[in-house]
Amino acid sequence: MLDPLDWKFHFQTNLRGYVDSVAMPLYSNIKPIVFTKRPDKKLSDPEYLKRFVGEYEHSGRALTIRLRGHVLLFEQKGQRPLELVPDRDDGFNLNRTRI
Repeated sequence: MLDPLDWKFHFQTNLRGYVDSVAMPLYSNIKPIVFTKRPDKKLSDPEYLKRFVGEYEHSGRALTIRLRGHVLLFEQKGQRPLELVPDRDDGFNLNRTRI
């Protein structure tokens, strides 16, 4: 293991400039260990998520946000739902894998 005084931290950001992870080399002979930032726990709390559920309209298209367990789903008429993955600040990203 490297001396803690020799540790270097590499913060990795996403396209919006938010830090998503930090990588640190703990051993000189292996790849750095990556620690991924987890979303705020409230974004998986069904009671909190209920506030986002509803019918919405965008550019003349109707869409529905629905809650299944502790996950929000994005639905458009005639298409299978997409899971909304928690990000930060009440933000979510679409999981492009249809469920």
